[in-house]
Amino acid sequence: MLDKPKKPQFFAIKVNVNKKLFKKFIMGETFLSHVTLLYKPTKDDIDMMAYSVGSQVILKSKYVLLKPNVGATLVFEPINIYFEMSEPHLTISTNGQRPAVSNDIIKEYNSSNETDIKCIPFEMEQEGIVCGAVYGKGGLTFVSDAKWLKT
Repeated sequence: MLDKPKKPQFFAIKVNVNKKLFKKFIMGETFLSHVTLLYKPTKDDIDMMAYSVGSQVILKSKYVLLKPNVGATLVFEPINIYFEMSEPHLTISTNGQRPAVSNDIIKEYNSSNETDIKCIPFEMEQEGIVCGAVYGKGGLTFVSDAKWLKT
């Protein structure tokens, strides 16, 4: 819970997924919480994204990318509010790596013909809500009301 508006560290689509659907892709650490849209936003970014905060979004998946002993990520079809450098995705799990390793897996898969990354078709629709992610007294909080975000 927040006691006052805070600057977002990133913007994301907060999702609630059935973790059982992904049990065969689980390694050391499980994430499955959000799709990062914009990391370390500027004041202008925050002003631009504030209009989307609280909006419902339907994500349509394409496939799971699995890099043995590194990580697994669910890749979605493009969405117009995604401003990161890879593709919209949901980090499923990693094997002790930081969750951002999903970006590396996607880039490697898209840029190399010779890779140990497995591409597994995975179709689903996932509903989520656009939020700003802020750190409060209770740790990381996903805020879906723009009035609790400051520039």
